Amino acid sequence: MKVSVLVEQWLGHVRHLSVTIGPRPPTSPREARAADYVEQVLQGLGIETRRQQFRSPASVWLPYAVATALALAACGIYPWFPPVSAWVAVALTAVAAHSGLAESMLAANLARLVLPTRRSQNVIGVIPPAGEVRGDAVVVGHLDTHQALLMHRTPLRLSLNRLLNQVGFAAIPAMAVLFAAGAVTGAGWPYAAGLALSPVVLANFVLCVVNHRSPAVPGASDNASGVGLTLVLARQLRESPLRHTRVWLVNTGCEEAGAYGAAVFFRRHRETLGRARVLVVDNLGVADAACVTHEGILFPLASDPELVRLVEAVGREDPELRVHAKKWLGAFTDASPAIKAGFPAVTFLGLAPGGRLPYWHVPEDTIDKLDPAVLERTFLLVWRTLRALDEVVIS
Repeated sequence: MKVSVLVEQWLGHVRHLSVTIGPRPPTSPREARAADYVEQVLQGLGIETRRQQFRSPASVWLPYAVATALALAACGIYPWFPPVSAWVAVALTAVAAHSGLAESMLAANLARLVLPTRRSQNVIGVIPPAGEVRGDAVVVGHLDTHQALLMHRTPLRLSLNRLLNQVGFAAIPAMAVLFAAGAVTGAGWPYAAGLALSPVVLANFVLCVVNHRSPAVPGASDNASGVGLTLVLARQLRESPLRHTRVWLVNTGCEEAGAYGAAVFFRRHRETLGRARVLVVDNLGVADAACVTHEGILFPLASDPELVRLVEAVGREDPELRVHAKKWLGAFTDASPAIKAGFPAVTFLGLAPGGRLPYWHVPEDTIDKLDPAVLERTFLLVWRTLRALDEVVIS
């Protein structure tokens, strides 16, 4: 099928997801409607599908709100009945520090354990190759959309937001150390010093609550574009299957809540998939897709070097694809759970020059921002990468 026709279909999927369905917060009925739509499209192509149910908090901001609230509670408890209250404050700040750090690494923590959860789902479609199965590739998009974030409206605000988050991350373990020093020595200055850090913790708590309560965005680029790409790839693979690579098309729930859907998928399919290569597609259509080399909030995770080199080789064969490799720090994609589970993974992310992600988590993330020419280049890049992976499997 002509690429221009596939791009028209891609935009149709984006329109249905971002306009007809609209904002799709994690665990919401609209996220479930997006899953229904994906399932219907894949089944209409004759592709076997299945749903994978799991539970998730409704927002990525809730665990951080719990962590900062614990640290603020410690400030109030410390002077009540020393030294016992001081040690209670130490324990609370230690739990808060661990929860914040673990959450930034998408790992289990106490804050996650105490939060209420709701049902979400992944939609999985599997397309066999034309011949014998010798390897697997997984293409991952996500169904849900994030809240509109006040601090993402301008590059300056985004930089200030990241600085505030980083200072907040550092303040809580510093408070734990200071409170422990006060509990051991009985001196008053450690508590005063710890209390002096509380305004930045309070600011982060307020920001978490405001972000959590903000309405979700339409999410045309983030990530109806990624979901739509999996659907047009499905059509292309039905018409022109790979020779020996089975392709899994996975559209996850709750990526914006902490990549819960991807974590569940890769955990439950670790043995089934073996050394499957993972391609994550996210935030596409506004700027040309970058090949992400590293991603993560505090501690970057490295994409698979062989996959990065393969994507770059595809780009060298056709400079018109405008392939470029970039680090994506301060955030995560569904590639992070794949990398943590031991799968070779890489993300295609529509990064503008300078590494900025256009219309990221703002209400202006609408379908009119998507550029058909960018979509066409992105489709060719991902499709040719899949074909190149098939050649690797064959060889």
